Amino acid sequence: MRYLYVNFKLSLLILIFILPSVNASDFDKFDNLVHIIKVKSKKGGSHTASGTGFVIGKNGKLITNYHVISKLFKKGKINDKYKIYVKIGKKEFLAKILKIDILSDLALIEIPHKFKSTVSIASREIGKGEKIYSLGYHDKEFLAINQGTFSDYIIDQANNLMALSIPLNRGMSGGPILNTRFKVIGVNVMKNTDRESSGYGINRKKLIKFIKESEDLDPNVSLEEILSKQVSETYGRVIASINNTKDHQDLNNWKTPDMEHFLYCGEFDDDENFNNDVDDKDKDQILAKYKVCQMDYRKVPLAAMGSDIKISYAIVNFKGSQNTRPVTYYNYINNQFKFEKFKNIFQNDKFSCKKDHIENSHGVSFKLSICAFKYERVPSYIKDKNYYKFDVKSITMNPELDDILINLQFSGEPHLAKSIIKSVLENIYKIKKDRTIAQDE
Repeated sequence: MRYLYVNFKLSLLILIFILPSVNASDFDKFDNLVHIIKVKSKKGGSHTASGTGFVIGKNGKLITNYHVISKLFKKGKINDKYKIYVKIGKKEFLAKILKIDILSDLALIEIPHKFKSTVSIASREIGKGEKIYSLGYHDKEFLAINQGTFSDYIIDQANNLMALSIPLNRGMSGGPILNTRFKVIGVNVMKNTDRESSGYGINRKKLIKFIKESEDLDPNVSLEEILSKQVSETYGRVIASINNTKDHQDLNNWKTPDMEHFLYCGEFDDDENFNNDVDDKDKDQILAKYKVCQMDYRKVPLAAMGSDIKISYAIVNFKGSQNTRPVTYYNYINNQFKFEKFKNIFQNDKFSCKKDHIENSHGVSFKLSICAFKYERVPSYIKDKNYYKFDVKSITMNPELDDILINLQFSGEPHLAKSIIKSVLENIYKIKKDRTIAQDE
């Protein structure tokens, strides 16, 4: 890992590791092109969030990530408790937000300052294995320039990410990614927590589109309206992704929708096995396998949905006759909803629940429980003021197969909630093959 630090206070370049075929003077112009973005509370004190931004307009316009400034949208509108500042040298300039794209994680801000120049955006896409440089304020005082290579483009629903073999540290979000000609080919967005010295960036095409759209801003459309529209569109994409998926994943006798366009899923066995309500003599007869899917923030930022989405599946396999399941087996089924994996977060008198029985078009029957809690304070960007937190639990009612339990947790408007619940249950169906149960030899 190689770094180049630029000390603005002393206007000196301190080269820690020599970057081959690169001169320190090549980065001189970025003294005035890449700056610290701070979000501060009006009450004073230290800043609550910080990141990086870069100049795209001589009239004071900079690009950064939406998540860097997202505190201002906590209630779905510009929160007067916080302000955005851009630090240039020893001065800090108050910034205003011109445009946001929560799904692509981009924001355009403006400050009352004239710049002498701007960054240049590359005229072509970067190729796999090509050398790149990532700029950003890792330690909030010095500009770090990390060297690495471009890995590949990630095809997702937003179609905007690029995988980088380069370290991205805290504070570098929103900084530019450069090619060897020092042209911008992307924007830092986050590090890869699963792989050391790697990260993700927003690609050049998405950046160009975002900048071009900002040239035609309608002054009569508020940021709150834009946010509302983007949240609704993202919900629609998630639902469409479930409904239109051609890929399903096998879980014993069942097929479940492959939602990894938006969700990150993991499978694991039940190591804890059973609680005290299951008799010891029955424990060895019952097996459980879990699959838990949560929002993949590499592809859909939390702010883009207005809430998190979590889907948990449990396949419960009884090693014996399906017609002679013991009472303790059903105790186990019921208690699954009390386990940490299916923790009932709605032990609150304000929540109301209703039970139902439905059958999807594939002939799969479900026992369904829907619990909902209405928010007293609804985010202003939600047009429908009937905004709820949902906890949906269901179990299949097909005695010839293993049981599949499903727990779906999210927040949203009732009409969207119905669509998500219907989409998830509709895309579960039986595998057309002989039932296979692990038997004792």
